[in-house]
Amino acid sequence: MRTLILIPTETEAAPLRAACPDAPVRIAGVGMAAAAAATARIIAEEHPDRLILAGIAGASDRSVAVCEVVAVAGERIAELPGKYAVRYAFEVAYYDIEELNRRAEAGEADVSKISYALLPEIQSRYTLLDSGSALGRGNGPVFVARQGTPPDSIRRVAVPGMHTTANALMSRLYPSITQKKPVLFSEIAPAVARGEYDAGVLIHEGRFVYRKLGLELVADLGELWESRTGLPLPLGAIVARRTLPEELRCEIERLLHTSIEYAFAHREESRIYIKEHARELDDRVIDHHIDFFVNSYSLSLGDEGRRAVRELTGVEV
Repeated sequence: MRTLILIPTETEAAPLRAACPDAPVRIAGVGMAAAAAATARIIAEEHPDRLILAGIAGASDRSVAVCEVVAVAGERIAELPGKYAVRYAFEVAYYDIEELNRRAEAGEADVSKISYALLPEIQSRYTLLDSGSALGRGNGPVFVARQGTPPDSIRRVAVPGMHTTANALMSRLYPSITQKKPVLFSEIAPAVARGEYDAGVLIHEGRFVYRKLGLELVADLGELWESRTGLPLPLGAIVARRTLPEELRCEIERLLHTSIEYAFAHREESRIYIKEHARELDDRVIDHHIDFFVNSYSLSLGDEGRRAVRELTGVEV
């Protein structure tokens, strides 16, 4: 009988690997969605007769020895170590950035990611959180076209949304280009390669892989922004509804900061979860994406980050 042991993280698996180097351990990821996806994949690939799910289950009782079996009678999140304690449940939904912008503009979400370009329109209803932003240098949208396209012939441009920072930069840096159409960000490069548009503005993973489709760089919009302002480029932000209690907004901000801080220290533990939602699954592309967009500004905007936000949006933060 073939048995496999599923453990959520490498950190939890390490003591067992040290005690039993030949143990048939597989990493399942954290959370129900990640564990379900990993379990299905492992069953399909390895056909085990039996699976054992093991881990600490969030326990902090160090009197329980490694490999000791315990029966869980109940769980209380409040028992987690204080730094990681969570007192609230979140219902999470995933959308393309332009759909997130639309929903925030309609006031549908309590907490949402948005494009910084939308902030002026929603600031009366939402407040910017200090943690969770995507700012940086050398990580802006890229303006691309098919190889050999004369820049002065570009008229029709696909953008990842009319409320995105990418479109705001196009309006600021290329005001003469007015024929812009919103296209799902992951479809822009293929559409330009097919000749449906003269050019496109790429964000997220698209900025790393467009050359594979025969496209070339017209301009790096982030570099143009930096050369003119000397500031990092504000791309994405996390906002919370102003009607939420201040205590709750502060707690959400703390959780964001702690989550990002933990992810910096344990990069591999989030990889399975990232791949469930990524458009590009190549580990190198994922690493480049994270390195470009998750940085010290994600932990806290700081004075420079706030100056950059004011420069782009005109909003005092």
